[in-house]
Order: sequence, then C-alpha cells, then structure tokens
Amino acid sequence: MKKALFLVLLVSTMPALAHDQWYDCDVQEFYVLSDDGRLEARTEGYAGESFRVDRDASVISGDKINSLFNIDIVASNPVTQGVYSLVNYSRRSDGQIRRLLSLTVQDFSAIKPFVLAEGNYIFTGICR
Repeated sequence: MKKALFLVLLVSTMPALAHDQWYDCDVQEFYVLSDDGRLEARTEGYAGESFRVDRDASVISGDKINSLFNIDIVASNPVTQGVYSLVNYSRRSDGQIRRLLSLTVQDFSAIKPFVLAEGNYIFTGICR
C-alpha cells in the first residue's frame, strides 16, 4: 500500500518537476530606434549581457536588463513547449505608464530564441 501511494504521488508531481522555473538568457544583438524610424544595430552597451527570467514570479533580473522595480505584470507561461510572453510596466503617480518592457521566448527546444523590447531598445539572443 505504501509503495502504491508513493508511486501515485511521484507520478502526480512529475509534470511540476519537469517545469523549469528559470530561463538564462544571453543578448546577441542590440538595436536602437533612430530619429528617422530605423533600427540601428549597436555593438556597444548590451551585446554579451545576460539576464535571468524567473518564470514563476515573472521577473527579469540582470545587471543592465531587469524588471525588478516594475509592479504590473502580464505573463503567459506554458507548462509544456510553447511561447513564453511577459509584459512588464511601471506607472507614474498619475497613472501614466512610464516604462514598458516586453519579452517573448520561443520555448520549443533546448535553444530558445528571444526578443525583448524596452522603450526604444530591442534585444535578441538565446535563452536556455
């Protein structure tokens, strides 16, 4: 009886164990919106930076890229393969949005491409 109960509990928790809470992401390309409406690739500033995404808390943490001070979050977090999306924004005291961050990760394999937009910056790269 104890063995059967143990097996039932083990099997019922396996999907939860399969869900990885973190994405570890590396920026490969960085673009800035120019005054004439074009995206300009930049080599300085963010290329080579990394950040982590806590999928359970919907928080991005990194030295230069993070969402730690934003309160409002909308996230889509698939348990199985799919597209992970996070929109994070903060508001001024008058209710106006002052900062908007949007992250999309294509979570279909071990290498997960991402695109992150923050203000007039766009970042692309790989998460694992």
